[in-house]
Order: sequence, then C-alpha cells, then structure tokens
Amino acid sequence: MIGAMRFLNLVPFVLLSVRCDSLRSEFMVQDALEDNFAFVNDWNGPCEVAMATFALSDPKHECFSAGKHQAMVKVQGTKVDAACVEIEWRQRGNVSARTVVVGDEKGQLVKRRVIQAGTISGRVCFQVGNGARYAVYYLPYKYVKGAGHGAFRSSWLTTEDYPEDLDSSALSKAGTAVVESMTSISDFDRRPDVEWVGSKEEIEQMVGHSGKILTFVSEIRNATEQVLRFEDTLPLSMIRSGPNKTVSVSLGAGAVRVIQVAVYAASERLEDVELVFQDVGAVPKSAFYCPQTSAGHDVKGSELPGRTVVIEAKKVLALFIVVTLPKNTVSGTHKGSVQVKSKCCSIDIDIALTVEPGQTGLQTLSGFEQSLWRLETLGWLQSTSGLNTDITPPYIPIQVTGERTLHVLGRSISLDPHTGMPYDIKVGETLLLESQMSMTCDGVKVSNKNKTGLLRIETTPEKASWSTELSFCDGRSTALLTGTMDFTGHIDLNIDLKPVHMESNFKSEVEFTFGLPKNMVKFAAGGKLGHYDGGWFDMAKPETLNFKWSDVGSKPQENRFWRLWLGDVDAGISVKLKGAESDWNSPQGGKTPPPSWANEGHGGVNVTTNNNAVVYKAYTGKLDLSKPQNFNISIVVTPVKDVHTQEARGLHFNKMRIYHVPYGTWESPNLEKIKHDIGANMINIHQGCGLNRYINYPFHPEFMPELAAYVSQARKLGMTVKLYYTMEQMSNHAIDLAAFAQLQGRILLVNVTDGPSQDRSGGHLAANAWVTEHLANSRYAADWWTDVAQIKQEDMGLVLSSTSVYNNYYIEAQRALYQTVGIAGLYLDSFLGERAILKRAKRLGDVIYDMHGGAADSLDVLPFVSRMWTAEGIDWSRGPDYWLIVIASLPFGTYGEMLTSGNQWKGLVFGMTNRCGWSGEDPNGNKDIFRLWDNFGISSAHMYGWWNKSTPVTIISASDTNDVVCTAFVRPGKSTLVFIASWVDNAEDIKININNWDILKLDPKLTQVRAPAFGNINPFGGKAVIKDTQAQWSVPKLQGLALILEHKPNYMSNPA
Repeated sequence: MIGAMRFLNLVPFVLLSVRCDSLRSEFMVQDALEDNFAFVNDWNGPCEVAMATFALSDPKHECFSAGKHQAMVKVQGTKVDAACVEIEWRQRGNVSARTVVVGDEKGQLVKRRVIQAGTISGRVCFQVGNGARYAVYYLPYKYVKGAGHGAFRSSWLTTEDYPEDLDSSALSKAGTAVVESMTSISDFDRRPDVEWVGSKEEIEQMVGHSGKILTFVSEIRNATEQVLRFEDTLPLSMIRSGPNKTVSVSLGAGAVRVIQVAVYAASERLEDVELVFQDVGAVPKSAFYCPQTSAGHDVKGSELPGRTVVIEAKKVLALFIVVTLPKNTVSGTHKGSVQVKSKCCSIDIDIALTVEPGQTGLQTLSGFEQSLWRLETLGWLQSTSGLNTDITPPYIPIQVTGERTLHVLGRSISLDPHTGMPYDIKVGETLLLESQMSMTCDGVKVSNKNKTGLLRIETTPEKASWSTELSFCDGRSTALLTGTMDFTGHIDLNIDLKPVHMESNFKSEVEFTFGLPKNMVKFAAGGKLGHYDGGWFDMAKPETLNFKWSDVGSKPQENRFWRLWLGDVDAGISVKLKGAESDWNSPQGGKTPPPSWANEGHGGVNVTTNNNAVVYKAYTGKLDLSKPQNFNISIVVTPVKDVHTQEARGLHFNKMRIYHVPYGTWESPNLEKIKHDIGANMINIHQGCGLNRYINYPFHPEFMPELAAYVSQARKLGMTVKLYYTMEQMSNHAIDLAAFAQLQGRILLVNVTDGPSQDRSGGHLAANAWVTEHLANSRYAADWWTDVAQIKQEDMGLVLSSTSVYNNYYIEAQRALYQTVGIAGLYLDSFLGERAILKRAKRLGDVIYDMHGGAADSLDVLPFVSRMWTAEGIDWSRGPDYWLIVIASLPFGTYGEMLTSGNQWKGLVFGMTNRCGWSGEDPNGNKDIFRLWDNFGISSAHMYGWWNKSTPVTIISASDTNDVVCTAFVRPGKSTLVFIASWVDNAEDIKININNWDILKLDPKLTQVRAPAFGNINPFGGKAVIKDTQAQWSVPKLQGLALILEHKPNYMSNPA
C-alpha cells in the first residue's frame, strides 16, 4: 500500500467546496489529471468559497472544505450498492474524531460512513451509484473568516459537524474498493515523507533492544523533505532506514551546512539533553552551533547561556548542528564526533567533514537559494552583522564638555553628580528643564549614598555610560543607578533598589518627577491620551492628564500612557516607564505591567501645571520596599534628527517618491510607466504581491529570481525597490519554519493547546488547514492570514517571539537581501522588535526604512527611520495642530506621508503627499506636485511652517480664523513657494502677510505672487494667475493654494 501512497502524481486538483445550505457540488474531470477527480464550488448559497481562496461572501457563517488531500478509489465489481475501502493514510493526531467526504464521477456527494479511523489507516464505506471510481477526501475541514482583514481559522470536520449518512444496513452487502492513487492539491500542500507516521508496532520492532537513545542523523539538503515535523511519533521513512550515528558532509571553506540529529527517547524520559561539541580534525569546536542547546548572543551581543532540553519517553526531537566552516580551513577530510548527552546516558555521532578547495557563500542569487533549502539560515540566529560601534548618518560621535555634559546631534544633556539623572537638557540653545529629573521616596529626594560620591562616566564615540549608588528612604534602602546614552541620544536609566535591612511592612511611595517650562508645553502625544492624542495641550485643565496602571489591567500594549511626550515643535521630552524584560525595548512595550511602576494598579502618571512649569510625575503608590525593586526609564529628547539639512530634504523630496505596490497585486507594475507617468522613483512592494508573496519571508525561491530581475531593471532606470519585511510573524511558507517549530518555543510563540490556536486580540484568528496538518500543533500561535488567490494558496503568519535570537536572523536576512537582490531598504508595517535591531541593521549600509505608524509611539526606533506613513485610525478632520503632531511627524525628527484618504492641500503645508499606488496609480495628482517641486527646487529650500516662530510668511484671513495656515519654502534671493491649506468648512478670503523680507531676500517693490498652473491644486482652470503681494485670494473650503513669491521678471530659470 505504501507504494500507492507516495505522491508520484503531484499535479494539483481543485478543492471541493461544499455549500452550507444544500451540500451540493459540481464534479469536474481535468484532462491533464488522467481522470483524477476534482471538485469545484457551484457558487450558490450564503457562504460560498472560491476553490482554494477561502474568500467568503458572508463572514458570519462557517463553511466546509473537502480538504487538500484525496484518495482515488475504484470499486471492484459492478453490482453493489455500497463499497468499503481501506485507506492507509498514516496521519498524526486524533484521527478518530474526524470524518471524510466522498464524491462520484458526476460531481455528486454520496452517502458515506467511517467504520474505523486510526493513525495508520481507516476504513470508509460509501454509496455506489454513478460509475466505479470515487474520490475520498480524508482531511476535510470547516473554516471561518473572522470580522476584520486577515482573520481566519480552520478545524477538522467531524461527524458532529457532518453526521454519517450511509445507513448501517448497507454495510452487510458492501463490496470492495481499492486505492488507485493519493494526491494533494499542490506540491506545497503535499505531505512529505517525514509526515507519514509509523505505527506503534513498527516502532517497537525497530527499537528492539537498541538502548535508551536512538538517533537518526542526516545532512539537510532539502528542508521541506527532511526536517522532522512531529514529536509524538517517528516517520515511516526513519523507521525503514533505521537509526544511525554517522554523517559525512562535503563543503567549501567558509560555507555553512546543517545536520539534523533526530533524537528518540526509546524507553524513558531524557532530561538535560544537549549537544556537546569538540574539535573535528582541524575544524574548531567554535564552528559548531546547536540552536536548541548552544550558548549564543542576543541582539545586543550579550551572551546567552547554553541550555538543555527534555525529550519525553517515546517522543522524538530534532536537534540541529550548524557547521560554519572557517574560511582558512585546509582542504581534506576532517573527522571527529559530537556527543548527544543526557542525564541518564549519551551517544556519540561520528562526523566527517570533507573540505573542498575554494570558498562558498551567499555571494550569488543561486547560492542564496541553495542555502535556503539546505537550512543554512539557522546560522543567521547567531549573526554578528552590525555588532560594532559604527555611528550611522546623520549622527555624530558623542562629545563631552566639562565633567558631565554629553553632546549628541543637536542636543546636550548634563548629569547631576549626586543623582545620576539629567539636570539640564538643551535642544540647540533651548532649555527644556524647569526643574531637574529626580526620584523621591516619600517626598525626600534620592541622592548619592554618602552625599559626596562623584558620578562615574565612561564615554566612547558610540555610547556613554555612568553609574552611582543612591540612598533611598533615609538610608533604609540603597540603589545602584546605571545610565546609558547612545549616539542617537536615547537614554536608559536603570535603578536597582534593595533594602539595607530586612523589615516587614516597609512601604513607601517612590516618584519620578521633572518640570518643563510652561511656555514650551503646547502639545502632548504618545499612547491613548483621549483628545490629547496629538491634540493641543490644554493648560487650563492639566488634571485631565492623569493615568493609572489599574486602567491598563494586564495588557499595557493596549493603553500606552507609560510613554508620554510633552513639548513643542522645536523641542520636547518623551518618557517611557518600562519593565526589566527586553520586550519593553520595543516601541510596543512589554506584555505585562512592570511590578515596580504598576504596583498592582496603585501606580500611575499625572501632569500638572503651576505658575512656571508643567510637571510630570510618575508614582508608585505605597510600594513594598522590603524586597528588591527595579525601575527602568527611557528618555528621548526630540527632535531626534534635523529634518532641515540638505541631506534630509534631498532624501524626502527627491529620492523617496514612493509608489506602493498594494497588497494582492500579482502582476508587477511597469517601472518605466511609473517613472514617466507619475515621477515616482522608489517602489515599495507590499506582502501578498507576486514579487513578495508571503508575509515577512521576502526571499522565497519561488519568486526571488523574478524579484532580483525587477530590482535590476529599476536600478537601470534610476529607481530603487524596497520590500515589506517586518517583525512579529513569519509565513507558513518559510522554508525554515519546521525547524523553528523544533526549537520548543525559542523562536515561535508557543500555543499551549493541542489544536488550532485560540482567537487573539484584534479579531485575528489562528491556524489554517496547512498549519494544523503540517506542524506539531503545540508549537505555534497563528495570526495574520492572506488569500494568495493567484496560486490558490493561503499564507498564514505564525507569531514570533520578539525577544529571541530570531532578531539576529532578521538582521542577517536583510544583509543577504541587500547583497544578493539589491533592494534599497524595507517598508516596516510598524515595528515590534527591540530598537537594537534597527540600530544594527542600519549599519549594513545606506539602507532606507519607512514605517507605518505614529511617530510619537515609535520614538525608540525613529532615529533609524527616514519617513513615517500615518497609521489607520487617523481623524483627518482634526485641526492643524493634530496634523502637525500625529500625521506630519516633524516635531519628532522625520517627515510624514499620508494614506490616500489624506487631504492633499493640508498635506502640502507639511511637505507631505498621499502615497501613490495604494488606492490607484496616482489618485491625488502627485505627478504635478513632483513637477512643481522640481521646477522650484524644493530640496534646496528651507521650510518655514506656520508653527515656526520665525516664519517669514503668514496668513491674514477675512474671518480672522486660525484654521487657514501656510508653509513657506524659501530659496533666499530666488523665490519662495507658499502652500496654503484651509480647515474651514467654507471658502475663505485671505491675504499673504510677509513678516520678514530679509529671510526671503526679495525686494518688496519688485515681488509678485504667482499661482502656477498645475494639476488640480490651484482652482484657476489650469491657468497661471499673477497678483501683487497685497492682493486677496480665495481659498476653497477644506482645500488650499500654491503660490510663488518671485521678482518681476521671473528669476526662476525653470518656471513652474
């Protein structure tokens, strides 16, 4: 029977899609399938399904699918009303609870009954009527698309869902049917050899008296075919080949290879299992790494200790040996061994490494593709790329003046020698602190333990660090404060507090406070601040900024008051209260409240105002200080970069004219057409597209050659290409996914239930049929689902641990993409990883990141991001201040860009456009805007917004409203481009008011105002209009104007 089961006929068939209301279907025979049956949907009823696309017309109803695997059977004889067939399906899991679906040659469902269903085989009886050949689908399932984009789940179809309907009386006269073939819908859905499980008897016969540990060792050459999938049974292929403990590998110097060691606990539980390496000939033991047990390093380069694993009795686990051969390894065969060690026993694996002349690596695209199948990507888990002290542009080395004043790009921080905290912060010459940052215990300021100790500061060009001992609570507790500031200006303070003596009922209130000059705090942003979320800071009602950890509950990621920014456009301070866990180093924050700051809901944050200052206070409530406590604070002084440099303007206005290939686009847009018709020069390819099919896995061999060719064509046209590739989840199409599932939760977030994952927050449902079939179910938690209809596939995102060694993988994957495919950077759909990831990745070269999200919520990583693309949930009707803080991102140190629903006139006063491609090629006329920018020379102009105190141009409106504003782009002595936007719901008459002719370097007597003719920005029927500087202009409601101030005659060599 096994011969019939080996999927020799791998041509795809079309899914049976069964209507919920009538269970009718149409049968289809495809010529190329040599009479292999295939079912198609008849498209009637309320919950139709389009073949393999699972696009439901009504998401509230569950529907059935016949599944992705079929057994073709033929009835023996002609005069029977029913037949029974034995199908050797060798499936893992609780097969007895499932059912089957059977169809005949005319496309009709027939009655059927599952007589017996076990792991190895099942017996199915079915009605015989039309013809002798029938299709038995033995893994049907039900599925539901949840409310919200990307939500999906499936579970097996059982007799409870679909009762048996063949009457038992028919069984006594049933004939016999035989299996002719077994096929799957596609090669991707096919069950490889490692998924065909052995029986208990076959395993026992193989084990015999072999010992407590059995190993199955092989070099990985095709990860899909070889990597172990399940832990609760052995594959039939391994049983037949038998255990072994030798392996020979041929490779070149500098190459990477991976060896799988499947360890079977033959008789008892194996504890403290690890791989112990030693030199193999002239190859040092440092060349060997096991992702499950070896020591390693995290994303910051800090050492991670080795660990051991447990293998339960009668279970199997794949351990991997990653061999990274030094480039100077001599040719020849090197022999040695690796020990599989456990608490009870051990076994040696003999290894022979034959080193061939020459070096190999990822220098070529084909080499990259081969490395994926060979699972060399496991070596990425220990990547050191970017682990250096290089300072990335536009930043400069940290400088120190005096004893304790640290200088970074545009900012300076002076440290108090007695507290270790900033007492003076400047942005340029602007002073930010009215009162210094400090901690108190029951109102008493915390300082050096002996009041005379000096702060110890160590500085390098890349980082400054300092520490001091502090006395808390009248000496009843002591604390070590350690602080760091990197070259971007990001400050981390850590206070480890310990009681001096053991005391019961020792509770005190700890506070962290500082004050900002009252005239500086015009805005508040960050997290969910109600109407303060990017809105105007109401100085008359400071009590409304009052938050408690009790409002957060157990989910601090959903209410982020722990990160609050206060300030103005030119200067501000963001404070982030953190836990000790490394996931708090991501913009999203930690998954659980920090015990010290939260104090079981008693802690909180409030902002109050007195005569001179706006005071920030984080408090704990009465906190138990009889036990150690840890306080972590991150401080970011804004803006983190200067958006007004020539380099920043050139990147934003010239190089980042993005065309975003939207989700689901299969045919790649014509580059020449995009360049000519729109003027875009940077292509972002979203996930779910033909050239980037699978979420966060943009280098699958299916499309990588085509992607590389597209990137090459773009370069020849003077264009660049970036890819959607972010954190949080990995596609089920990832070649190394099965290996990650063997790492026992070290990479993939583990779901504790055996079966489809439970619903997650945000409406995202978990697990499609492929994941449930092909992975050990206790090894994943699934999230985002994508219908890849063009190839009749689904893409399921499996959640990754945000603090694992996968962070090293993510960095090395980028390096490989830059080196072999030639992309220019990445589009980040928010960013959930630690900031150290992007700090390292930015050192890989001149790479560009643009990110979807809010700048105030992304200050951890904003130094490495070139542009923000505003997130969903924006209220586009809000006033100019809201646009400035929430949408434009300028106060934080980067430019913004709008989703297509943004108002183009309002966007232009912030230097923003709507992104092309997302909702049509160029729905908002960016081609005309780009032409105006180029003709004017906007990248060499200085930007003066309505928010700048020194702006030389303002608006005088007839109704005296503040909701018609302008921004002037000044080229001194040449011309000034003024964009005007109205937030008024009616036409408004306005005049331009020039406050400072010296900035414009124009002669008032010779200056005219011209409304250039371009696109639909100016409402003058495509004609240019010229007036004098005192003339009145009418601004249409909720729209705007573009005006150019210039001398008469026009001094511009290329007039717009």
